[in-house]
Amino acid sequence: MDKKEYYLYVRGKAIPVSEEVYKAYWKITEHAVKTVNDDYGIDLSIEIDKAIKRGEKPSVIEQIKKYQERQESYEKRKEKTKNYYRNEER
Repeated sequence: MDKKEYYLYVRGKAIPVSEEVYKAYWKITEHAVKTVNDDYGIDLSIEIDKAIKRGEKPSVIEQIKKYQERQESYEKRKEKTKNYYRNEER
């Protein structure tokens, strides 16, 4: 089985990186985006609609949708964990 290759783009150039670096980069990036979105009250659904109206490439819109799905999944897991530990304390 071929090993999957990971790349990060720096100034438009694809730079090969390890899986560990790739995942760490995206974890940090997603956290930063979520923090900014929360601080400024940005709704990703609205941003998706704007991207469609601007005529963004389908791949860009799909990436935003995937990110939104991951964020929703993360928030659900986080809430479930909070509830679990709240119930544990009782």
